[in-house]
Amino acid sequence: MARYLRWVIENKPELATESFTASLKLDKSDSATKKSILATFDSAPASPPLHFANLEPDDFLKWVHSRKNEKTGLPLSYSSYSSMRTAFSYLCGIYEWKVPDIFEENCSTYFGGLKRTLAKETADGTGKATKGKQPMSMRLYRRLAE
Repeated sequence: MARYLRWVIENKPELATESFTASLKLDKSDSATKKSILATFDSAPASPPLHFANLEPDDFLKWVHSRKNEKTGLPLSYSSYSSMRTAFSYLCGIYEWKVPDIFEENCSTYFGGLKRTLAKETADGTGKATKGKQPMSMRLYRRLAE
């Protein structure tokens, strides 16, 4: 969730509360540090990092859509995107924000479409055909075991 909150600060600063932004420590590139973002969770639910009432589904889904593999630039796996949704639900829960039904419906529609798109890409041969880590070859294993 730290990445999402950092994205909000950089792309939608009007959604971040003043107390949240004031409590953050910045790194050399003027980006909030992960440690300082996570430290704000200690004040939950008294001091939320976001103006949850002003949050729109697109504010979350744009971030999800922007996430790519940092090394390859390719889309992540469906489970990675799903983990982001779970983390967002956790964030809402610790700050006692009831996610509106319309927000949840928009997220469900988006994630359903995302799942179909990723499955189609895999079937067409343009997507990632395997899930998780690649198995290690016996040759590499023997070399490492020496």
